[in-house]
Amino acid sequence: MNRNKERKYIFSSSYIIIFLLSVAIFFGSAYLPVSAQESPLGGQLEDEWQVYRDAGLRTWQERLLPEFKNASDSETGKRLDEIKFRIVKFSDFNAFSDYQHMEIIIPVGLIVTLDNVADAFVLSWFRPQCVEILKKYPDMIVDVYFKNLNGIKTPNLPNFPKLCGISESELSSLRSRNDVYNLRVNMLVDSLAFIVGHEVGHLMLNHKPSKMVTREISQNQEYQADAYGMKLATDAGFSPVAAISSGMWIFWLMEGEDGALGLSDHPPAGCRMYKLTKTLNDGFLDSEGALEGLKRMGMTKAEFQKSLAALSNECKTD
Repeated sequence: MNRNKERKYIFSSSYIIIFLLSVAIFFGSAYLPVSAQESPLGGQLEDEWQVYRDAGLRTWQERLLPEFKNASDSETGKRLDEIKFRIVKFSDFNAFSDYQHMEIIIPVGLIVTLDNVADAFVLSWFRPQCVEILKKYPDMIVDVYFKNLNGIKTPNLPNFPKLCGISESELSSLRSRNDVYNLRVNMLVDSLAFIVGHEVGHLMLNHKPSKMVTREISQNQEYQADAYGMKLATDAGFSPVAAISSGMWIFWLMEGEDGALGLSDHPPAGCRMYKLTKTLNDGFLDSEGALEGLKRMGMTKAEFQKSLAALSNECKTD
C-alpha cells in the first residue's frame, strides 16, 4: 500500500477515533478522582520520565491489577499476581509482553502519548473551537512517530494548546480545575486498562512469540488478545469507549510504512477497531454521550456508520 493511501486511511478513520474519545467524556470510568493540585503528567520526556514511570507503576499496582483481579476468577487472579510490570525509558509507543518471564513492558513514550491525547480531547471538550485542530492532531502525531522511526529526534509531541490558540493563562486556569484534571486522568487510565489488558491476554492465553508462529497465527493471537483485553477492562469497570479510541490510535502508530496493511505479525488497526467497536451495544449511538459526541464532531449518525462501514471494507479488501 502506498503512502498516499495510508494517509487517507489514517485520516478518514481518525474521525471515528475522535468521535469515540468525545463520547468517552460521558462514559469514563470516573475512577479514583484526584486533586488537580497533585503533580500532573506533562513536560519534557527526558526530564520528567520518572514522573511518568512512577505514575504508570501506581496505576498498575493501585488501579489496574486490583480491579482486574476483582473481575476475574480465583485462578486467573493468582496468575495476575505472577505478572511483572515494568516501564522502560523508551520513546517508542509499542507495549509488549515477555512470555518467558511473565512480564509486561510499557515504554514511557506510550504513556506520554496517551496523556497528550487525553489532554487534547479534554481541552477540546471545554474549548470547542479546538475541535478543528483536533481533527488534524492524529496526523501530526503520526508524523512525529515516522520521524522517530527514521532517526530524526523529535522528543516532544505537537503542542496542542498552542496549536489551537489557548493562552498560557487560560491553560493554567483550565488545568487548575478538578473536573478538567480528573477527566484527563480517567481517560488515561481507561486507555491503559485496555492496552495493558491486551498484554495480559497474551500471557493468560499462553500465546507464542510472533517469530515462532506463522503470520496468520500471530494476527489471530492479536485479535484474541484484543477481545480478552476489552472484556477484562470492561468487566473491571473501565470505559470501553476510551479503550477502543485511544488504544486504536496507538495501534495505528505501530503500523509503520505499510499503513493499513499492518505489521507482518499484527492485523491492520482499522480492522481491530472495527471488531472492537462492534462489541458496543446496539443502542450506543442513540445514547446521550454518543449524540453529543456526534454533534461536537459535526457528524450525523449515518455519517459515522458510513465511516465505520468503510473500515469494514478495508478489512475485506486488504
